[in-house]
Amino acid sequence: MESCTGGAIIDSITNVPGVSAIFSGGKVTYSEKSKIEAGVDSKVIDRYSVFSEEVALEMARKTDGEIGIGVTGNLPGEVFVAVRIKNNFLTEKLTLKEKLKNKVADRKRMKREVVEVVWKIINKNI
Repeated sequence: MESCTGGAIIDSITNVPGVSAIFSGGKVTYSEKSKIEAGVDSKVIDRYSVFSEEVALEMARKTDGEIGIGVTGNLPGEVFVAVRIKNNFLTEKLTLKEKLKNKVADRKRMKREVVEVVWKIINKNI
């Protein structure tokens, strides 16, 4: 389940040949409402904010499969990544605050950075 990356993680997964044998789908939950509809506990959002490690963990927890991903935050700014591999949870906080010269290009670059971090966590821990 991803938010501020807007589907970039799902896109990177579906670029892998043969992945349809093991990947059933993902969710982009850009709004607070869509996160709650996907199973994120509204109490966690209320207590920690929608941009928090705790919400990223909830997102990873609510994702089907042996690997669950939760990404939330704001670009540019802080992004919280949570990866669940079976019952083990790994988290990382990224600080992506930079001067924006080209808002669209910088958002795309920062999304790529988050995708790279997700893949590094998965590859290091499977």
